[in-house]
Amino acid sequence: MRPLFVVRLAACAGLLVPCALRAQSSPPPVDPAAVLATLKDLKARQTQSIAQGKGQTLGSIRAALADPAKAYEQAVLAVEIQGKGGNEGARIVEWRKQNADQMRDKNFVNALRLELVYISLTWQHASGAKTKELLSALYDYTSQVTPIYDSLWSMNLANKGLGDNVFVTYFQIGPYISGLPDWEMQPFNVDGIFQKSILPVLRDLKDPRLLAYWDNKIQTEAGRLDSKANSLAINKFNGIRRPTLFWNRAEDELVLGDKDRAVADMLGIIKGHPDHPDFDKWVVQLTEIVTPK
Repeated sequence: MRPLFVVRLAACAGLLVPCALRAQSSPPPVDPAAVLATLKDLKARQTQSIAQGKGQTLGSIRAALADPAKAYEQAVLAVEIQGKGGNEGARIVEWRKQNADQMRDKNFVNALRLELVYISLTWQHASGAKTKELLSALYDYTSQVTPIYDSLWSMNLANKGLGDNVFVTYFQIGPYISGLPDWEMQPFNVDGIFQKSILPVLRDLKDPRLLAYWDNKIQTEAGRLDSKANSLAINKFNGIRRPTLFWNRAEDELVLGDKDRAVADMLGIIKGHPDHPDFDKWVVQLTEIVTPK
């Protein structure tokens, strides 16, 4: 499957001159205005072609959302079996037999759907959409992933990246989405999505949802320490992890312009945790904050 957005412009008539003709006559004098006009036209046609191709690719990804299981099978067969030699028919039958239960598993199919949603968002971002424009969709996506995160681990999907994702390979978009500096490349890494994409936008906007993020994160991580957690894990969370999270929250209080509350919270954290590994760093940071400029 060739990528839909690959530009294939036909050579313009009159620009290619046969070798035999060039040997018989000299080229006409260069007309800079004509050359510039031709280049401008070619660039415009290329830009239009790329935009159309990117739109077609996005349409294909979204169409796959209608039946994620069918789309997954098509992708796997195209990427891993077809054209690889051997008895393809027998290998396809065997693959379908081995994966029949999984393909009927509603949780697995839902995970495939979420993968496609994130790939769709990733492709939009790679195609020029600003993270700010995708903020609402990213929030909606993370709200769907968070409740099923444990089941994603059980299906061995939680730590899979887009680099080796079968859908990405099938749509041939890998080289065009790699290296995005403000984008998480693991679809189910909710914390990574917040850290790389969502929180920077909220800080730019001075959006109070910054604090809601930290409150929810602190509550979620504390909730993972169930009754079976040993005392070492509990003490480590309460003595190191929780203060660090509260410090991060206080830093974003500064971002939101609430300096008094941030300073009070930071000072309380320092007083309450003199043995914390970041104690010295925190003291330096708070000193800089309160020192008159």
